[in-house]
Amino acid sequence: MSIIFTLLFLLSCISSTSSTKDDEIALLKIKKQLGDPDILSSWVEDLSSNYLTGTIPHELVHGNWAATLNLSNNRLTGELPRCGWDADFWLIDVGNNLLSGDASFLFKKRTWSGGIVLANNEFEFDLSYVENIPENIYNLNISHNKIYGKIPYSFVSSHFYDLDLSFNKLCGEIPQGGNLWEFNSTAFANNTCLCGYPLPPCSTSATAPAPILEASLDSSP
Repeated sequence: MSIIFTLLFLLSCISSTSSTKDDEIALLKIKKQLGDPDILSSWVEDLSSNYLTGTIPHELVHGNWAATLNLSNNRLTGELPRCGWDADFWLIDVGNNLLSGDASFLFKKRTWSGGIVLANNEFEFDLSYVENIPENIYNLNISHNKIYGKIPYSFVSSHFYDLDLSFNKLCGEIPQGGNLWEFNSTAFANNTCLCGYPLPPCSTSATAPAPILEASLDSSP
């Protein structure tokens, strides 16, 4: 459903009890933190490709509605706000910015999400501890970051249509199962030491040499 990000709508999302003056201050704060762009004069929900700058204000991710949050292709910096994120977003897209820090809490808080796109930022966290991947997530793109650790086995329970984990610092064997086998090597390429299908097999330690049986080397034929 297309939702118009109007002033009245955002006021209701910020707080049902706050005063009008407080709401106006909160809205002005959002605009200021994002560089006061012209697009926010109409408060539409898609804020992508608008040269937005600064950090993401927590008021922008606070609410209780089903919608998309598209902040991709901007110049946003800093870490994602920890508070808020109580909205059931269909899509969270913050790709192609200058964001950094730990974004793993997004997966822990999401009970359902259509897609999460973190690509082309400076995010850095251990993917090994991300255990609550939404089963119905269709798009996960965390490529071109500094994400490390192993791919958790919970990935086999999800039903990805698009998956891109490339250009990170991931290591270990790619979990086998679910529909992960449908993705070719480009989805996992250019990591520190990922292995297993569809990448080359994981190396194993050399086979120990067979024990030398005590033989009667000095015995006569």
